[in-house]
Amino acid sequence: IVDFDTTACVAVTEINQTFKENSISIYPNPANENFTLEIKIQNKNAELQISDLLGSKIKNEMRQSGTTQVDVSNLQDGIYFLAVKTIDESFVKKIIVQHHR
Repeated sequence: IVDFDTTACVAVTEINQTFKENSISIYPNPANENFTLEIKIQNKNAELQISDLLGSKIKNEMRQSGTTQVDVSNLQDGIYFLAVKTIDESFVKKIIVQHHR
């Protein structure tokens, strides 16, 4: 019998992209100390949530549309998921953190 943790599955299977394709830009990816997030939707507040592969929330904050820097310097090297949600749209993107040593 295999014990299967469904929490890890949720982060992967609930990925949806209801933002228009060019509404969001994230760069660089992989990120070292921070990455730039561009939300190209006018007059929208967005909730940013960074989760690890197991679905644990690492960071949760509110941002406004426009260009902003997201600090990932305190995260360990690895793969994370960035969820961006507004009132009527959502987006999930895989982010790789890779610190230069």
